[in-house]
Amino acid sequence: MPFTRGVSGNINGRPFGTPNKVTQEHREFIQSIIDKQKDKIEIELDRLKGKDYIHAITSLLEFVLPKLSRTELKADIQEKESCIQIIRLPDNGRDVKN
Repeated sequence: MPFTRGVSGNINGRPFGTPNKVTQEHREFIQSIIDKQKDKIEIELDRLKGKDYIHAITSLLEFVLPKLSRTELKADIQEKESCIQIIRLPDNGRDVKN
């Protein structure tokens, strides 16, 4: 018999957003390892130079910044002029250099 929402041993089910118990334990374990190695990680990063340093930092960024999805915009070349709108903001009394 296939699963039907609300018809199981636990009618309420796991609350939305609650992580899997095993997944949460693994994350906490890995975090504890990293916490213990912070000084060593910083020393190793300081030894890197140039593009190796940049590569290491950008590789680490994916674990702290959300990944962005690509968005593709398409426009017909005839519609291009009608899509552009110029918005002029007041300068609030400030001198604006052109």
